[in-house]
Amino acid sequence: MPKKAGRKGGGRNARMTEEKRLLYMQQKAQAEEDIAKRKEDMLTHFLNDKLQKEERNTILNLHKLRQQWRAVLTQTKTAELR
Repeated sequence: MPKKAGRKGGGRNARMTEEKRLLYMQQKAQAEEDIAKRKEDMLTHFLNDKLQKEERNTILNLHKLRQQWRAVLTQTKTAELR
């Protein structure tokens, strides 16, 4: 099988002028920054939602725990009074 001819010329950046290359690199860097910012915002939103759910569950679980503790105390008091 014959070998494929290699690329010569260096690809996309080789055909660009210096100004276009600089503009291209700036746009690429800006796009990467935007993606990173969006990712960070999404992560922050997710973690805030998770924290709110956890706090809500904590309050609910404490309520359940106190309610069960009161029931146990009531049972022991009634057993003592008999």
